[in-house]
This record gives sequence, C-alpha cells and structure tokens, in this order.
Amino acid sequence: MQTVNCAVGFDNARMFQKMEALAFDDVLTRLPNRNGFTRLVAEQIDAGQPFTLILADIDNFQAINDGLGYLTGNALLKWMAKHLKTLFPKDSLLGRVSSDIFSILLPHTDAARVVQLLEALEHSFDDSVDIDEYEIPVSLTMGLVRFPEHGRDADQLMQYASIALKHAKKNQRAGYTEFGAEYEQALQNRLHMAAQLRHCVERNELKLVYQPQVCLANKQIIGAEALVRWQHQDKIIPPNDFISTAESSGYIVPMGYWILEEACRQQVAWHNATGQALKMAVNVSVRQLKDPHFIERLDTILQRTQIATAHLEMEVTESLVMDSSGALNQVLHSIRARGIQLAMDDFGTGYSSLSYLQHLPINHLKIDRSFINRLLENHEGNAITALMIQIGKQLNLSVIAEGVETEAQQDELIRLGCPIAQGYLYSKPLLEADFRALLLSQTPAL
Repeated sequence: MQTVNCAVGFDNARMFQKMEALAFDDVLTRLPNRNGFTRLVAEQIDAGQPFTLILADIDNFQAINDGLGYLTGNALLKWMAKHLKTLFPKDSLLGRVSSDIFSILLPHTDAARVVQLLEALEHSFDDSVDIDEYEIPVSLTMGLVRFPEHGRDADQLMQYASIALKHAKKNQRAGYTEFGAEYEQALQNRLHMAAQLRHCVERNELKLVYQPQVCLANKQIIGAEALVRWQHQDKIIPPNDFISTAESSGYIVPMGYWILEEACRQQVAWHNATGQALKMAVNVSVRQLKDPHFIERLDTILQRTQIATAHLEMEVTESLVMDSSGALNQVLHSIRARGIQLAMDDFGTGYSSLSYLQHLPINHLKIDRSFINRLLENHEGNAITALMIQIGKQLNLSVIAEGVETEAQQDELIRLGCPIAQGYLYSKPLLEADFRALLLSQTPAL
C-alpha cells in the first residue's frame, strides 16, 4: 500500500479541504453550486415550510463572454452574486447552479411579495452595469416553482424550475415564468425521447467522435476520448440533450456496450493503420457498472475486438467512485485485473479524500475543466490545480487536464508539471476519418 508523504503539509491539507468543499460551493461567487443548493432545497422541504424557488439566467451572457472576454464575464458573475444578496431578504438562499444561472429560494414568502421582489430585481437593471470599465446592459430571465404546490422533491423542483426557465427564454427575454401544468408537455417530450432512444442502437443512429489527448512534453497525440452523438431524424443531438434521459430510462446500458465495442474496434483499426499504440478512453456509467452481466459483456467485447487491454481506459466520475458500494468496487477491481486503465473523471467536483484515493483501483486523474477555466484567474485557482497535480504525483497517478483552450493555460499546466492535456486548443472532437488524418499527419515518414 502506498503512503503519502507527510511533507504535503498543513497548507496543502487546508487546500485539499477547500477542494473537497468545491463539491458544494462555487469558487468564483462563493455561493453554493448545484449540489450545495439542491441540498439546501432538500433541507427546506424536510422543514415543511412553503417556499418559492427561482432560477435566474443572465441574458446574452455568452455574447458578453465572447465579446469582452471571460475575465469580464467572471467579474459580472461575481457582481451578480453580490447584487442578489443586497436585493433579497437575509433569510433567502442563493446559489449558482450553472455557468450563468443563479438560484434563489425565498422561504415564508407569499405570492404578492414574490412578485414585488422580482419586479424590484428587474428594475434594478434599468441602467447598465459598470464592469471592468465596460457599461454592460444586464437582464435576467427567470423560471419559478412553489413548494409544496409544484412538487415535494428537491430534484423535481429544480427540474420544474428549469422547465419554466426554458419556456421563459423561448417566449421572451427578461421577465419570469411560473411552472404550470402545460409544461408537463416538456416531461412528455422526455418520455418520447426515451422511447426513441430505446431503438437508437438497432437503427444505427449512434456515432462516435474522438477528441485527442496530447502529451504536453512534445505535443504529440497519445490517446483519444470517445464521445457519442445521436443522429436522429436528420439532426445531430449532442450528449447533453439525451444522456440524462438515457441514464434515467436505463437505455444507457445497451448504448454503453455499443460505444465500448465501437471504440475498441476503432483503436485497433488506428493501431493497424498508423502503428501508433494510442490509448482509447471510454466513459462508463453507474448503470452500466451495476449491470450484473457487465464483466461478462466486457470480456466478450475484448475477445471480439482483440484490443490490447493496456490501450483501453474507462472513465468513471468521481462521485461514482466515492459512492461506490462493495459490489461496484469489486467491478472496478475486476476491470483493473484485466489490464484496463481506470480514470477518475471530473476530479475535484466530488467528495474524494486524500486517504480514500490511495486505496482506489485508478490510474489517472482528470482535472475538471472548471478548474482549468480558473487556472489563471487568481492565486487560489492556480493553487488548487497545482495541488491536484501534486496529489497525482504523490499517488503515482497520471494527471490529465480537461478543457484546455488557450496557450496560456497550456503553459501554466506545463509549469505545474501536468503531463497530459485535452481540449479545443488541440482539436475539437473529430469524426473517425478526420481523426485518422490527424494521426497520420504526425506519423513520421517511413
């Protein structure tokens, strides 16, 4: 068993505690993130007191980010967090649940008072906001739900608020929309999507794209992550639009086996065509790992494709690994026993502790893109990423940085000793033919 050098010290221990807190807190705004806010909603439900839940989206935030830069965008987000604190009652609960969406929980607030508060919020943006010497016009579009009228489960209320927000954005910019029975149609659409997903494998509607993983020492491609796309009714549907439905419906299991086998076949084909022993990374879900036939199906795929297991990597989320039961741990160890590499995806967003990491059957840590985005923002963002890289070295785990988009981020990662990176700086996810061409372009001439 490997032990961690105590020289990591108290400063690093405190920094690791901060990293663990990121499971529930947003570093940029100091507000609860989605995990933390959903937990607060659940606590309010347990208390049994009525409340109103609001999701507020900053209109045109992407245009602000693209036009003025992400530092100005971040400054606007921090300003918004402070602004909301000043406008809403002290017993309100605030959060930042995605890149440009804030959450507000108003306890013990009747409908008339909620309307007053939201109108005051809207009027507070009558004038442009001064951010980094720019005068930025700001508005919010909001969706709201009420407890207990609209639901009695935290995840359900968050989902309904999100549905209301989507309808508000579709019908208007600025203003708010309350969840109504008519929005149940959105849920019916999810059920319809689930029904279509049921047949996506047999209809050959899935395809894979591949994003390179690059060695930072020589900028050579050393691997790829296989990412799924769904081609349905002449449209390419990105995973964000269907993976959660596939998970909840259970159809992620047959999809996952198709993805795994196709990725293995592709790795072997590239190896034969280029002579390069690339690593192929494939995401596996908790639903797959809980399938009692998973190891049996895995062995069948390995035999059919004849992939060298050392060239296959399975990515599992940090929260899955941390919450894994004895049965799941046994499955992970069985995967490793076959020579397959295991990577902890989205490292830093879950609940892992330093002592726990020592005993996990993993080979790689993938630093979540949210940390790379903050890498150059301030000392703390840099220090947390540096600590993650140091932890990987202490535990003899390879570290991969996700979401690298700028040369400045790349240079800082090299300075910090990160060996591998992945992101749009190197390439977007590519179709097989384009990825093969990219590989051949770096293959030395014979």
